[in-house]
Amino acid sequence: MLILGLHFGHDAAAAVLRDGRVAAYVLRERRNRVKHAMTLDMATIETALDEAGVTAAQLDHVAVTSTQRKDLII
Repeated sequence: MLILGLHFGHDAAAAVLRDGRVAAYVLRERRNRVKHAMTLDMATIETALDEAGVTAAQLDHVAVTSTQRKDLII
């Protein structure tokens, strides 16, 4: 089972879980060099998928959380 986890709040990140184990994890602040970056962009999500070696079409579920009520920036 493949799950994409998205966190849109403080310290935004994307993660891919494969059968309950972390296959990839990308913290947005590492990509844009802004400490405690909020919101996600497609580049962060695509990087997580690429690192896990999967496509969006292969995902079984997407889990979304946010502590800041921010939206996805595409």
